[in-house]
Parts: sequence; structure tokens; C-alpha cells
Amino acid sequence: MGTTLFLALATLSGCKTPSFLCFKSSGLGQIVLLNSDPSNNGGRPIAVDLVFVTDKKVLQAIAKLKASEYFALREQFRRDFTKGYEIQSWELTPGQFDGPKSTSAPCNLVGTLVFADYSSEGDHRISIGKVRSGTVVLGAEDLKWVPEKR
Repeated sequence: MGTTLFLALATLSGCKTPSFLCFKSSGLGQIVLLNSDPSNNGGRPIAVDLVFVTDKKVLQAIAKLKASEYFALREQFRRDFTKGYEIQSWELTPGQFDGPKSTSAPCNLVGTLVFADYSSEGDHRISIGKVRSGTVVLGAEDLKWVPEKR
């Protein structure tokens, strides 16, 4: 019995946590979305994607994209990378508050990104790390992340 347990642990030590051993999310559990300015994005809604990434190759492929590039390529990414990430999407009208929303970050999280599809030039992308909760504020020029202080 001891040898079997040792071999199982040795096998797992350099690998991702198997899904059956994942009891607790490794990141964000609650998010609030706030489109703070009624004149944002020329008065048009803003699409927002929260992307949980569990594969380093996927993270390398999207982490440096501007939001406009990400939204243009999103369907192609779904074809090219059938796993390794999860997306939650919303669309907020100017002045809208939406939240708190429950989220469930997967085990083996390597990155969490938020993209906002503003019509103006800019990255409109943020990396939020492994915090448990916070607010995405869609400002007049760009978005920002405000982690909840505990």
C-alpha cells in the first residue's frame, strides 16, 4: 500500500493536478462588472471576456493580444485550442452595473485575463492573477482591475 501511494505521488509531483483531486478553485471566485461612464464607448455596449487559462501555450498565444485582436480571433482560438482555457462573456451597456457574479476558476490556473472590446485604440486587456474577487471598472478610456481587499 505504501509503495503504491509513493508511486502515485511521485507520478503526480511534476504534473498538473488531476481533475478528480481538484477540490478548490485556484483563482477568482467572484467578479463585479461596472461600466462606470454613461458615455463610454460612444454610448455603445462593451463586450467583456474573462479568460481562465490552464495551458501555457494558450497563455503565450493570447496574453499579448490587444482586445480588438482577441475578439477578432476568438472563434479561431476555439478551433485551434479545444482545451486549456475557459471563457465567461458579458456585454455591458454604458452606465450598467452587473454583479457580483460567481465564477469558478479551474485548477492548474496559469493566468487570468480580461478583455474589453472598446471601439477606441488601446490594449484594453488586463491580467488579474490569482486573486479571489474584485471589480472590473470600464472607464471612459480603458478598463481597470480593483481587487477586493480582505
